[in-house]
Amino acid sequence: MARYLNKNKAHRRRIITATIGLPIVFYILLFAPYLVFSLFVLAIGVISAYEHYSLWGLKSKKILFWGHVFLSACLILYFAFDPYHLTGLNLFVLISSLYFILIYRYTPQQLSLLPICIFGLIYPNLFLAHAFLIRALPKGKIWLFWILLTVFASDTGAFYVGNLFGRHKLYEQLSPGKTWEGGIGGILSAILLGFIGLIWLPISLEKILFLSLIIAISGQIGDLFESAIKRHARCKDSGHILPGHGGMLDRIDALLFVLPVLYYILLWMR
Repeated sequence: MARYLNKNKAHRRRIITATIGLPIVFYILLFAPYLVFSLFVLAIGVISAYEHYSLWGLKSKKILFWGHVFLSACLILYFAFDPYHLTGLNLFVLISSLYFILIYRYTPQQLSLLPICIFGLIYPNLFLAHAFLIRALPKGKIWLFWILLTVFASDTGAFYVGNLFGRHKLYEQLSPGKTWEGGIGGILSAILLGFIGLIWLPISLEKILFLSLIIAISGQIGDLFESAIKRHARCKDSGHILPGHGGMLDRIDALLFVLPVLYYILLWMR
């Protein structure tokens, strides 16, 4: 009974946080000046970098820890005011991340400090910085708004369908709670909400369905990737800044993979 009440309480906190937070986020995406948008993304990046290095256990090495949080912030600012993309590097990082997911069960638990520090400058903030690149595209604000809505729909669909109907584990070694049923629910939810994009965006039905599918799949890969990091750190959540959701990384893990993937697809489709 106590377990049920605690779960119900956490669920209510999750809904309250989303109800308060989403309108603020949507306002910043659609109506706020560019400076406010940049500071908002910077704040998300700094918090995410803090959580990421904490997961790797670097907080005891204070100079290294805060130095890398500062460098992560500088990376966000670079893209905010000089938004050039590094296609090859980003594709390499995305492929490396997929590799990390696939070989997780075979990797030693102790990783060297150097790869962690280098990788920490790329994930999460190099991925997150693609928000600036997408915003710079024609109808960039609308694209960002639609992407965020679709990611949210996919996350919500996967969560509820997985809880109600989940039976078959998706990747038990990484995330015991995720199921194939939940993954399919996330894909269907993204596609259903993706239709809204036809109202605002100059794009065909076939392309909107394709992009919605890509968002759902890449978002779930991003979720699994963060689960791999948390498994290594033996933590359930990356932090506690968002009641009911955990840390900032827990909330944006799917979006981090969606942003670069969608950006390069949109460039290809132009």
